[in-house]
Amino acid sequence: DADGYVRQMALSALGELGDPRAGEKLRRALTDARPEVRYQAVIAFARVCPDDAEEALVRALADADDAVRHIALRVLEERLDQAPSPSPGLGSRVCEAAAPLLDDAHPDVRVAAAILVGRLGDPRGRPRLLEVARGDVRGVSTEEEHGALEACGELGLTEAIPALERRAYGLLRLVSDTGAFSAKLALAALGHARATGELLDDLGSTKASRRDKAIMGAGRARLRAAIPALEGLAEQDATRALAREALARLR
Repeated sequence: DADGYVRQMALSALGELGDPRAGEKLRRALTDARPEVRYQAVIAFARVCPDDAEEALVRALADADDAVRHIALRVLEERLDQAPSPSPGLGSRVCEAAAPLLDDAHPDVRVAAAILVGRLGDPRGRPRLLEVARGDVRGVSTEEEHGALEACGELGLTEAIPALERRAYGLLRLVSDTGAFSAKLALAALGHARATGELLDDLGSTKASRRDKAIMGAGRARLRAAIPALEGLAEQDATRALAREALARLR
């Protein structure tokens, strides 16, 4: 269609449908002159042509548009969640393609690159994650900021503990969004006694919202001490789905 917005919505719909017959049209859209079309094509192509998506996503990391670079990083991270063992050689190729983005002009791109290369075992992203934990990055989105905080825990960045403690328990959390819950999850992943104890206590809360948040948090923090409580919650109708999802992350 001549209208860019119509094309975007068509690409989005094709991605949701997942019909491989759309593969060639989506492949062409990856190089469309309009960045908003390339953005949607990156998402849709990864869903429709998963076997060919990795190389397309690596190429998208060099796109001229920061939103396209960012979404390519996010889709690669999503694929890492779904398949923790990348195809042979992919991890090193992704790291080499993503590493220059650690100095990208856009803060979301820098932070997303740090999370991705860190999860692929490359230490070059750690300084960026520590900058986020300390609050030294301006203009980063809430989603990326919270993701970086949790990545500090997942990647074992014990040097981030003082900054994470300030975010989780400092007075500033009462007047602004410090990512307190994400910081607490990171601390729990790092073996922090207070954060771990609070999450475990909240699993037994009679307040559904607090309990459910703790269930999700225990899974995201890979909190193995929560397994007995989660197994019990997995037998209850109200918490079965959440608890089973959390347990799946722990096994």
